[in-house]
Amino acid sequence: MSHALIARSTDLKKLRDEGYSLAIIDGNLVVDSFPYVGSDRIVHRGKFVTHLTLAGDVTAAPDDHVGYFIGDHPCDTNGNPIEKIRHTTGEQVFGPNLTINHSFSAKPVPTQRYADYYEKVTTYEAIIAGCARQIDPSVTAKVFEPILVGENEPNEVHRYIDTSSSRAGIGMAMSRIAGGVIGIVGVGGTGSYILDLVVKCPVAEIHLFDGDTFYQHNAFRFPGAATVDDLQLRLKKTTFLTERYSQLHTRIIDHPYMVGSDELTYLEKLSFVFISVDSGASRRMISEYLDRKSIPYIDCGIGVNISSEGRLFGAIRTSRCTTGSFGQLHRVANMSEVQQDGLYNTAIQTADLNALNAAMAVISWKRFCGFYEDIGDLDNNTYTIEFNSLCNRSLPCID
Repeated sequence: MSHALIARSTDLKKLRDEGYSLAIIDGNLVVDSFPYVGSDRIVHRGKFVTHLTLAGDVTAAPDDHVGYFIGDHPCDTNGNPIEKIRHTTGEQVFGPNLTINHSFSAKPVPTQRYADYYEKVTTYEAIIAGCARQIDPSVTAKVFEPILVGENEPNEVHRYIDTSSSRAGIGMAMSRIAGGVIGIVGVGGTGSYILDLVVKCPVAEIHLFDGDTFYQHNAFRFPGAATVDDLQLRLKKTTFLTERYSQLHTRIIDHPYMVGSDELTYLEKLSFVFISVDSGASRRMISEYLDRKSIPYIDCGIGVNISSEGRLFGAIRTSRCTTGSFGQLHRVANMSEVQQDGLYNTAIQTADLNALNAAMAVISWKRFCGFYEDIGDLDNNTYTIEFNSLCNRSLPCID
């Protein structure tokens, strides 16, 4: 991915072609072998770092003038810190593979904004390495070292780099949800929105289970906008979603069938499961199997009815079942053969409820993984439409 991004981006390719040693680490551009003068008045090598701003699979103009550095604070020829670029000193963790020591502030003149990363890197190189060249005229950041393609990056599962996490400084939090093998059983309205959120996370694999066909009424409960051509293909829901979201995540596995008793063993390889099915009997069968296998999961449910005035009312529920609460889902969810979800089975204008149900489920999963703070084991959450209220409580624990 680093090599492809550099090759497609004119400014990065120009830096590479001139001999700068570039790598993309945790969504940041890292320029290695950056010469600088230490307080001992000796030339050393550090690493210059800048956040990346991307437009698809190429770089856009940098959105700030701040640079970062790994190493001692660069000095002038007398061994005094270069004060004109000093910003902050102290370790900052940008991701599991990237910790910086200093940040710098150098605005270009006269625009006050860098046109591209070539201008930004070469400006800082002129300031920092320029002092080093006064001691040794031969030193340069143009060392023509081999380009590292992903050697210092986590196992890449996305087709393009997650610069959102790096810009927000949440690389360490994001690493806590990396590597999981996720299952989504039922990819109707709620399940499709769960996929829309999970696909943006660095999970190792996403397995989709559903045997239904993608029809026109489904399009009104799915994220995004399906085309008429999409509808005419009459693909299975899982196949449609796999093809659509594989444009972002490379490891989505299509299981175009309902999970019955013969398919339960396919769930064994999963590390976490989202259940978003309408059938109480299916919910019971799947949840009991996951309980026996000690595989954590979240069950989603929506119950909507219509009043005599024609207004909708009801509730949305997410229940997270992990160690201590396995076997307790029957206390809060419909497990019977009789369908009790009312209007939800036929209405198509509930995409907002599907999206909210999915968001509640994914937030609960992220809390379980440690991405979000999780205090109090509040793993059963119910949103009531008519009261606009959210009730959070724990599932009953096994005695």
